[in-house]
Amino acid sequence: MIEVIQRSEPVALPSVVPWRLQRIVVGVDGSENSLAALSAAVQLAARDGATVEAVCAYHTYHSAYFDALLTKHYGSRPPDYVGPGAPSGAAGDALDTLEEAARKIIGPKLPDTLLLRAIQGHPADVLVKASENADLLVVGAHGRSGVLGSLLGSTTQTCIRYAGCPVLVVPPQVKSRFSAEQTAVVMR
Repeated sequence: MIEVIQRSEPVALPSVVPWRLQRIVVGVDGSENSLAALSAAVQLAARDGATVEAVCAYHTYHSAYFDALLTKHYGSRPPDYVGPGAPSGAAGDALDTLEEAARKIIGPKLPDTLLLRAIQGHPADVLVKASENADLLVVGAHGRSGVLGSLLGSTTQTCIRYAGCPVLVVPPQVKSRFSAEQTAVVMR
């Protein structure tokens, strides 16, 4: 049996304290969707005066493979060569990706409230760990679903399940709302 209750007087709701963000973590891999996620994070941070921590996960390159190719095709390596197998090479590439993405979204002068972090590991694990003390984790969805999404796995799905804070997913359909071309952001 279903009972319908009709009220004649308005119900008083408890007062709501506005949620202010202090630390926002955003996953950036250089894709268009991650740029939209970075733009959304930067806009939210500008509204609340929060810090944005842009994170790019990386794996060190397999130096044995690259060294063998370089030696085979080009002879010996120059003495100042920093091989792609060195962690600094992979970390440097990840930092370059972050810096390029940040400059596309914010402009040439990056604010002190934007932290760029390259962290070694699987993207989902890195973002979940980085979210532990954050107020919000922002990720861009690549739009894979169904069998393809299941087979390839999903960083976004893992973040939603295991993040230590709320997760904002910027889906492909709405990424234009947060596009770099339409965003004029001023961070202090």
